[in-house]
Amino acid sequence: MSRLPNSTNCLDINEIKALVRDKSGLLCNSFSDIGQLRTLVKKETGEYLSIQTFNRFFGLIKSNFQASPSTLNILARFTNYDSFDEFLKSYKHPVNTSVFNNQMANTLGSIFKGVKPAAYNEIGLCHVTFNILRLIKNDYSNSNAVFAQLAKTELGRKYLYENLLYLDKLNFHYVSALKYYDLHAKKKEEFALANSISCLRYFLNADLEKFNLHFQKIQDIPLQEIKTFSTVIIARIGVACMFKQFIVSGPGPVNEKTKAIIKFVTDNNAQRFEDGLGCCILAEGLLLAGANEDALDFLYDSKISFYNWFGETEKSGLKNQYHLLKLYAGICTKHSYAVDISEALKTVRDTTFYLLNKDFYSILFNLVIILTGDSKEIKDAENYVERLVEKTGFNFFKEKVRELLEIKKSYLMGING
Repeated sequence: MSRLPNSTNCLDINEIKALVRDKSGLLCNSFSDIGQLRTLVKKETGEYLSIQTFNRFFGLIKSNFQASPSTLNILARFTNYDSFDEFLKSYKHPVNTSVFNNQMANTLGSIFKGVKPAAYNEIGLCHVTFNILRLIKNDYSNSNAVFAQLAKTELGRKYLYENLLYLDKLNFHYVSALKYYDLHAKKKEEFALANSISCLRYFLNADLEKFNLHFQKIQDIPLQEIKTFSTVIIARIGVACMFKQFIVSGPGPVNEKTKAIIKFVTDNNAQRFEDGLGCCILAEGLLLAGANEDALDFLYDSKISFYNWFGETEKSGLKNQYHLLKLYAGICTKHSYAVDISEALKTVRDTTFYLLNKDFYSILFNLVIILTGDSKEIKDAENYVERLVEKTGFNFFKEKVRELLEIKKSYLMGING
């Protein structure tokens, strides 16, 4: 009996085709390409698909039938999804197939190709990568192409993804960046990083279903295996664990597993860049998860190097973020490290935040204003957070604002008797 056509959306089929092309580096428009692709799919998944199936799928042979569910599952596994159903649930951002013709992206990819990154961060390469991000930050089509090419290289994955998360754009062009990273991930720690960043994204979006989808992929990694990962990736996993605890149990002190992960970060040499970054990642996670006492203790115990490979502007922005985290933790625990809160706020206000986190930290700054300001300042801060939430998609802060307004109201009622 001939197979009936299935009901899979054509756009979904086109997206998985684009991912297969990008993962394989083949255009899949010739019989030669199809032969190479069949070999790659067999090597990657252990599954066999016939040449005829591939030819029909990519249109080299005309057919009235869409691919079978088993074919789609195999191709989804080739592109690092567990199944086609998982692809449909988690992949909702189209791939820009023009990357195959983008001269600048191809050139950058060629420069990074085959270069093995050192165990730690090299100052010159960090500068180069940061300049690439600065160059493409306002050009969606260009950034999409560059991310696609650099994700294919080990050096690009380390510098452009592991160390330079574009936090403010998690719901925009950095979505494609993560998909390309996941597509070309080679090691378990790279898969862990991709899913941990997705956990961060969906926690901030208040999308618990998608958060849990990605958390399931990292929750069973043994602690001893986590210990072998880079400090930045350990920190990202720790933050995902904090968020899961917050979702299940509400705000409060971190559990033993998260404490162990934090210890993995702090036991390393904090003067190295990646360890300093790990400290800030963990501090952010602790505050978002409501573990304010833990955050304050952690920030005071940490020796953060302030990323000496950055230029003065970026280094100043990162220091400012660190000072804001300490101020926020101190106010939330009623143990402010600053005698004069207004002076501390002015210092933070007068210095810009780091390029990739400006909107996120501006939200945190205005949460501090809600806790400390007068009625007009609170209203202005509330409106500003609302605009930034609309801009970033970080719906988590809507509830956070309501929570802080209740705390402020209770505090004022206590003062007034």
